[in-house]
Amino acid sequence: MTYTGNQGFATLNYTYADVEIDGATAGSTAYYLGRPLGHIFGLEMGYDVTPEWRVGATAQIALKNEDTATVLPGYEVVNLYAEYQPTRMENLNLRVDVRNIFDATFSRRSSDGIDSGRIIPLTDPGRTISVTASLKF
Repeated sequence: MTYTGNQGFATLNYTYADVEIDGATAGSTAYYLGRPLGHIFGLEMGYDVTPEWRVGATAQIALKNEDTATVLPGYEVVNLYAEYQPTRMENLNLRVDVRNIFDATFSRRSSDGIDSGRIIPLTDPGRTISVTASLKF
């Protein structure tokens, strides 16, 4: 679902994935069949401060999933960004991102083995700051 206004937008999406094989929840290593993600919400908002500057935020919220062999804890991740696209060079985009601003420790639901007690899941990076430039041609 998306709302678009004169100077901004807001988007909300929802995913529920309960993948079963022969009546049992699929493991996260059965990637070719699907992932038992549970309930996940995605949010994005952006506001055009000027025709050249946009600020925004994204968030991912995963609810606790008790349907898997190992309970998958819930997590929330919030990211902020600012973009500059000069009117004289519309093909240029400069962007600053601050990802995981609250420095949460979590493993994405798409990670292999997160539903197994025998595997130590890899966690996503903590707070990360990046500056990128892209040029379309």
